[in-house]
Amino acid sequence: MKGKVLSITPRSYEYQGSQRSTYDLVLDIGEGQRTYSFNKGNSLTVGQEVEFEEVKQGNYYRMQNIKGMAQEQKKSWGGGKSQEEKNEIIAMNALTNSNKTLEKRDATEEEVTRLADYYFDWIKSKGNVK
Repeated sequence: MKGKVLSITPRSYEYQGSQRSTYDLVLDIGEGQRTYSFNKGNSLTVGQEVEFEEVKQGNYYRMQNIKGMAQEQKKSWGGGKSQEEKNEIIAMNALTNSNKTLEKRDATEEEVTRLADYYFDWIKSKGNVK
């Protein structure tokens, strides 16, 4: 099926006690307009022409197998975070694990931070993170 995106409207709904979100897309499908529920509506633009498969779910139509839509890129380790953000995550994990290691002792703040620095340096030395 082919269609042209006429409008994109975010919509929230409750599912098993938690809030979910999706998009209502209005498409001109040649024989009129149809509204589709689509999770990745923010990856489409008004005016864009798409080719897709149509699936009816309850009162909504859903699009799948959209041809020509840019696929989401997989993010690298750390979710595409900057080196500074990665270092902050490593440092926080090192500090948390240092506290956990020394929690049964009456360790001083200096001992905890020294062990955290050791953990941080050890992780960095493994070469997975620059």
